[in-house]
Amino acid sequence: MSTLKADTIVAADGTSPVTLTKQSAAQHFSLVVTSNTINKSLNLASIVDEGTGRIKYNFTNAFDSRWYAYASHNMDGGGHNDGSGANTSDSDTLTASVMYVFTHHNGSANDSEGGVGLTVTGDLA
Repeated sequence: MSTLKADTIVAADGTSPVTLTKQSAAQHFSLVVTSNTINKSLNLASIVDEGTGRIKYNFTNAFDSRWYAYASHNMDGGGHNDGSGANTSDSDTLTASVMYVFTHHNGSANDSEGGVGLTVTGDLA
């Protein structure tokens, strides 16, 4: 097995930094503790509380289209997660710069007590 060790990697011209292509990494992540408090985030301009169990996410940098992958979860806050969940928006409200997350507990819309985690992967515009 070979080992590659380097302090600096530069492009073929010897001066400019290497541009990484074909990389898949999260282009957005957030932890929204309540429907109006952002705890941690990347590429999140703002959130809007649009009613019980409905949060609008406005991305700082838009994706290249509305076709990106996402995962979300609802942290119940009561020490149990059974029956709690978060769903992302349907395709009618999903855009390159905005998405919605809906939180529920036992099938009913419910504001998350523990927070909502969201990760989005895709290409930025």
